[in-house]
Amino acid sequence: MAHGRVRIIGMGAVSAIGAGLDATLESLRAGRSGIGDMRHCVSHLGVPVGEVDLTDMEMARELGMEAGAHGRTTLLATMAAREAIENAGLDTASLGKTALISATTTGGMRETPLFYAPFADDNGRGRLRHAWRHPTSNHTDEMAEALGIGGWRTTISTACSSGANAIMTGAMMIETGMAETVIAGGADSLCAFTLGGFNSLKILSGDACHPLSEGRDGLNLGEGAAYIVMTADDSRKATGWLSGWSNANDAHHQTAMSDEGRGCQKAMREAMKRAKVTPAEIGYINLHGTATPNNDATEMAAIESVWGGEMPLFGSTKGLTGHTLAAAGALEAVFCLLGLREGVAWASAGLTTPMAGHTSALRENKATESEYALSNSLGFGGNCTVLILRKA
Repeated sequence: MAHGRVRIIGMGAVSAIGAGLDATLESLRAGRSGIGDMRHCVSHLGVPVGEVDLTDMEMARELGMEAGAHGRTTLLATMAAREAIENAGLDTASLGKTALISATTTGGMRETPLFYAPFADDNGRGRLRHAWRHPTSNHTDEMAEALGIGGWRTTISTACSSGANAIMTGAMMIETGMAETVIAGGADSLCAFTLGGFNSLKILSGDACHPLSEGRDGLNLGEGAAYIVMTADDSRKATGWLSGWSNANDAHHQTAMSDEGRGCQKAMREAMKRAKVTPAEIGYINLHGTATPNNDATEMAAIESVWGGEMPLFGSTKGLTGHTLAAAGALEAVFCLLGLREGVAWASAGLTTPMAGHTSALRENKATESEYALSNSLGFGGNCTVLILRKA
């Protein structure tokens, strides 16, 4: 492996703050939030969300895919992966042997009710294509077919760390020689099922969320997709590097971390050990930062345990996009790569009065010459994943 570790040569993203890297960067620079009222998702819950400002029809048309033939998760994934492929300059021949690792939590859950509702009234009704989109692997297969990705592929679903775990798995495939080039990331669409599930846990906010703030009362769900292209081909120009990674399980509770954030602590330490960097070399941390009382308190406890009094720049970008579930780890890895490239540490969007003892959270974007950024992705069940990105 080269000095930077695993070479990243392309990336793509779509979320509530923009479809594509240019629009995403513009919103990050402006601190422009995409959280607002639901327009495309159907739910009885009148809560704000981070919704992609495109209909399924518009995405299908943009992608040259048959309208109505694919679920929203597939469309979001294909948009972001197509940009990553173009950004990396992969040709048709190389795509035929490129591996694909995609992550999701919702899969085709958004479309399943389109089958179930009429079928429940009359078991001779209902379109089965809405039901066969339900499995998480469906979007991976459909995007591979649409984009001509012919190598080994799999789907990962480990709650909110899924996208980061997809990237970590791709990196290990590169390092062990199992694949020369890997496209890895995640996608999730908003759907009534997940909105209802998070609402039942009493962790949805009725307003735009306020990560790392006193009085924070919950998260906003979002949707989106992001993918990066990694390769072992050292002749390719690097967009950035994946220098370290780790996954650890807090094993504390189904939906909450331990007060000390033990899994997060362990994952951060192991990722830095793998990257051969010290805490002092990490210039920016993109927190998981969901704005729930438990997550933000325990994540900050974990960070303080590792860094002590010498804290790097840190913030949460979920006040811009909402919590995009399986896409979050991949999307925020892209944000870190853009920040390293542009020399900017992104502010903690939505921050009001900082949490007691944590007043150093970024209130606005800050210029930085950081070489390394660390991104936390902390999933239900204690599945904690950390990625360390390095400037090209």
